Amino acid sequence: VGYYNMHKYMAYPVDTSQCFTLYKPSNLTDDITRHYFLPPTNNKTVTFPDTSNQYIHFGWGVVHTPYHLLEFDLIKPFVEEYFTPTIEIQDIKRNIEKKYSIDYNSKCCVYYRGNDKFDETKLASYENFVTKMKQVQLAHPNISFVLQSDETDFLEAALKSFPQATVFEENTHMRSMKFGIHTTPQLNRDDNYRIMKNYLAIVNIMSNCRIVITCSSMGGLWTTLYRGNIHNVHQFLEGEWIGFEYAHSYHAVYEGKYDKDEFAVNKH
Repeated sequence: VGYYNMHKYMAYPVDTSQCFTLYKPSNLTDDITRHYFLPPTNNKTVTFPDTSNQYIHFGWGVVHTPYHLLEFDLIKPFVEEYFTPTIEIQDIKRNIEKKYSIDYNSKCCVYYRGNDKFDETKLASYENFVTKMKQVQLAHPNISFVLQSDETDFLEAALKSFPQATVFEENTHMRSMKFGIHTTPQLNRDDNYRIMKNYLAIVNIMSNCRIVITCSSMGGLWTTLYRGNIHNVHQFLEGEWIGFEYAHSYHAVYEGKYDKDEFAVNKH
């Protein structure tokens, strides 16, 4: 996106040789990006509603800002061009859908990322999430929950209130610790390589669910990016819930609560 803002066209080719090093298995030295995402097609364009202002506000800072501020229509071509999952990932997704008999119209996904994320943002308490789940169920009595988390403790807390909820067994979780699951001594890069494939498939599954309850993290951000909108998305950010009813509202930016520079690629 930063390249596009500078040159007004998408970058081709993109050097991804140094990407995903934490997930590169020990027997491989080549770039593994194409193990996760299809090659670019070089045929996507970006259409601006206002041709006098051809700038896309997007950068590292957006992960900890309200996702309602994202310019989804402008970002969508980049997601489709560079981050469409491979056939293998799509197959994993279909297998998981079949295994858990996922009916998207009746599912609410709950994504809680804990552990080392306390370094980046204020984590929600487990009760924050369980209360939100209860509110969603009250408003939608026929809804059922699918849970994705890296914290065993959260899963146990959620299952205590919602014992019929589905937990994805394909991904690893652990007791609350001060480091991320991808850097834990118990797992190596071969484990990470496998886990990331399952995780990418699950993020795509979460993006399709009728309702999304998410923390503010890369997983939550990419769930909304693949979703392409924030309808029925409930985001926990810095101690408060931001509901989808504020869609397309930029009031927080203009009131100064969130600096538009947080969306700038070059800031970081």
